[in-house]
Amino acid sequence: MCIRDRPPARGFLMDALKEIFNSPSADELYLARQVKNMKNEDESVVAKAAAELKGMSDDLPGAGKNAGMIGNDRRNMAKNGAVGVSVQLMVNSDDYMVMMHCSKILRNLSCEPECCEQMVKSNVAAKIMGHFEAEAETPGFSVKKTAGIDPLKKLHKNLKVLFDNLGVDAVYDEASCRYVEPGQEGVVRSSVSTGYMHHWSTDPYQNN
Repeated sequence: MCIRDRPPARGFLMDALKEIFNSPSADELYLARQVKNMKNEDESVVAKAAAELKGMSDDLPGAGKNAGMIGNDRRNMAKNGAVGVSVQLMVNSDDYMVMMHCSKILRNLSCEPECCEQMVKSNVAAKIMGHFEAEAETPGFSVKKTAGIDPLKKLHKNLKVLFDNLGVDAVYDEASCRYVEPGQEGVVRSSVSTGYMHHWSTDPYQNN
């Protein structure tokens, strides 16, 4: 092989350096694994992953994370598909806690400008308004008997902030258990469905 036919050493070195410096961090790999776990067939694994991502996307005082770290985690979640998976789970899961966690993940990510812009472009609000149905309050929930908060009440609070962040005017219609445009209350018929969808390969939102 002639010397002139050999690939330039400088180009090879630059490619190697790019691969090193552009490789995912340990935090990003962990977040990607949790997003993947939200697609697991085991509902307990899904619940733990949703709770973990909700916590990691939260901006809580005293949590030991500065604004830069929180923003980076949120962007990495979105990069690895957390938005689409959260919408899908919120629409199809029959676990109210999972639904609540997913609504908070979406709310938190929408607070990050870069993520919010992508959520607007991928029509997240329209997907929720077109497919999500849930009662105003968790059936059978009693504050007196149960410690903590009502998951569905909290979910609706999260969605209100989410729609505001996305710049969408949506109102909750108790008659249909859905979010509709103002003035459409009572027009859409409820078809609240239960059941857990595991067929991620046919999920149109999984990569959004």
